Amino acid sequence: MEAIYAGPNGERWKRSRVQIYGWEDFSWNVSTSTNTSRGPNANFPLIYDLRPNRFEQNQFVLYIERIPDEFQTNHIDWGFRISGVYGLDYRFMISRGLFSDQLLRHNNYYGFDMPMVYFDLYLPQIFQGMNVRIGRIISEPDIEAQLAPNNLMSSHSLVYGFDNYTQTGIFTTTKIDNQWTIQAGISNGTDVALWQKDPGNQPTGTVMIQWTALNQRTPSMRVTTPLTTASSVTTICNRSSVLGHTNSVTRSTWPRKASTCG
Repeated sequence: MEAIYAGPNGERWKRSRVQIYGWEDFSWNVSTSTNTSRGPNANFPLIYDLRPNRFEQNQFVLYIERIPDEFQTNHIDWGFRISGVYGLDYRFMISRGLFSDQLLRHNNYYGFDMPMVYFDLYLPQIFQGMNVRIGRIISEPDIEAQLAPNNLMSSHSLVYGFDNYTQTGIFTTTKIDNQWTIQAGISNGTDVALWQKDPGNQPTGTVMIQWTALNQRTPSMRVTTPLTTASSVTTICNRSSVLGHTNSVTRSTWPRKASTCG
């Protein structure tokens, strides 16, 4: 952005608070597994680097965003984020019905996805401020994320390989006071497009409550409550396809017409 700010319309860009930025992330792994032991994805259940002893282009990412000013209670503000990702890591972001043929039908190792496309509306008059987010987001109830700056290491926990990745819907974050924050939202499940005919595509609610000590030294507490678990059908199916790993329980979950999962 510094080059844009220094250009002929630099001051206008600054006033707009619109930013354009991104990064490129590579990785390389050394493994005792081989491609002949369990197929190409011999490192499974390790993710993201499924293939052993390879140099991988994980994610080339571009963001266009405007962050609402939430450090004030004087006026309504707005923001948005549009993200694009290309690389191996798209396999762990894809939603069925949105660019998903490149994975579920063709099993491409490198592909494109847009894990975040949303609009923000900040309402300072509600308690000490409420943000309403509408669109596709990174799944809220988690401690790991797909994008490189949100992770200290290239590898992830084993559970993360079967976790929820993205959700599409309406999500609110409300600051009650300096200690209590409540997040509540409704989505159409996880990892499935709104228009996709899918057993996991149904209303799914999420409520999260966070408490933080005033001295900032006592560990904070977060309680997450999903209001339905039906969306897990989609999540498990997509993840088994992503990893090239077939699970008999997962296969039996789906009707015959959903053969792209196997």
